[in-house]
Amino acid sequence: MLRPVVVTAGIILERSRVLIAKRNYRGFMGGMWEFPGGKVEQGETPSVCLARELDEELAIKAARITYFDSSFYEYGRRRILLIGMLVEDLLCPPIVKEHEEIAWVEFSELQSVQLAPADVPFARRLKRIQIAHDSGSS
Repeated sequence: MLRPVVVTAGIILERSRVLIAKRNYRGFMGGMWEFPGGKVEQGETPSVCLARELDEELAIKAARITYFDSSFYEYGRRRILLIGMLVEDLLCPPIVKEHEEIAWVEFSELQSVQLAPADVPFARRLKRIQIAHDSGSS
């Protein structure tokens, strides 16, 4: 069996919103939304990979990147291990460089956008976090 490709995804938070990016229409899963990130290169840690990818794709630099969750998914013959990393304290606003567009969405809005399948478990977890937070603050 093929080893999965290890890919990172940035869960970029701003209050109760998260940044999502629409994949380029010309590529694999074109037009779907995702948490931005990319393939871990040989010798890279997930956090180093994500910092590099966010700089390349969105001109973002962050003060803090920490582990969030992992997701395994098979896209036909492609198998990926998606490592979600929380990205907090942005040092500059994102700029669209490689995606079709970006959007800040409330956690509850994630179910209304067409997310790449491997990203869906992260969206569900964010919604549970929001529900727990909302019920604890009432």
